[in-house]
Amino acid sequence: MKLTQLATCLLAAAPLVATAGNVFVSPAASFQEFGDILNRATSPQVSAGYKFANNFGVEATYNQGSADVVNSPGNRFAGGGGADFKQYRLDGLYFLPAIADKLTPYVAGGVGEFDIKTDNTTTNDTDGKGTYLQPNAGFGAMLGINPNLKARLDARYLKWIMATGTGTDNTTEDYQVAAGLTYDFGKKAMPIAKEPMMAVPEVVVPVIDEPEMSVTPAMPADSDADGVYDARDNCPATPANFAVDRVGCPIELTEAVSIPLNVLFDTNQAAVKPEFGAEIAKVAEFMTVYPKATAVIEGHTDNRGSSMANKKLSQERADAIRNALVEGFNIDGARITAMGYGEDRPIADNATAAGLEQNRRVTARISGEKRVVKTR
Repeated sequence: MKLTQLATCLLAAAPLVATAGNVFVSPAASFQEFGDILNRATSPQVSAGYKFANNFGVEATYNQGSADVVNSPGNRFAGGGGADFKQYRLDGLYFLPAIADKLTPYVAGGVGEFDIKTDNTTTNDTDGKGTYLQPNAGFGAMLGINPNLKARLDARYLKWIMATGTGTDNTTEDYQVAAGLTYDFGKKAMPIAKEPMMAVPEVVVPVIDEPEMSVTPAMPADSDADGVYDARDNCPATPANFAVDRVGCPIELTEAVSIPLNVLFDTNQAAVKPEFGAEIAKVAEFMTVYPKATAVIEGHTDNRGSSMANKKLSQERADAIRNALVEGFNIDGARITAMGYGEDRPIADNATAAGLEQNRRVTARISGEKRVVKTR
């Protein structure tokens, strides 16, 4: 049987075997680059195929159109204005694993027949006809739109080998891209059969008069008396004064905590005096217990001396406290900022000895957070 007849039979039989499942039909628009025989052309194309359970498939394709003849040297049809062509293919397909359950790539290859008829009346080819054998290979993909309908893109490389015709031989290459739709007859949803309703015989229950009884329903147990029944209490034995959530567990709150620091310095000095060592240690212990606590250390001076010198001295005093915490107690330096303000922020009268002493200071308030249980 000729290839044209086999492909035609498969195309015609596709609607008849569609009920067998796995049959698909693909109408498309085809764009072809014909090499040095015909100019490129766009034409309609239709395919019908069958997909086997092992991801292999077979497909027959028919394409028909027209194109202008290329008047190139050696073209057996040169001199003709136009040509009509028919193309038949029988291909094998292998479907690759689907991507994201919707995009199914495949590779393909097979053999085809290309029939051409031109109005050529030159000495090159007096009958203007020819038949070519066309082996092909390519790839494509189908994108699911719904369980039955897919968008399809197909690309092929075809080799022309002259089978019949008169005049000069032509052997060339052809590139084809086809875009269209594929309808898959094998993915229709099957209706769910409904079972017939069965008649249920009516049962008559005799009514017996009984004396009415008053029954008090038993209350669910709440062993720790927190208002949440034991059956859904995830934290049994909660203390009576704790507030609990809907599953009986204590409610925790975040509470701000802080500690002050106040260190005094001798005149024109930035060295920390020994009597303030205990206060610095207390701050270090606080920052260890509350690892998220941070501190801003503020250095100050009295108003004696120049403003520039006092600014420098106040920074040295703030740095001295910071270094004592970092080097003496291993507190992370990234948690402590030292700032010198000079004589700009007095807290006492610089006209008295006591006021001067109070202004030669380093102060800070170290703040952190702790978790506490809400009580009721």
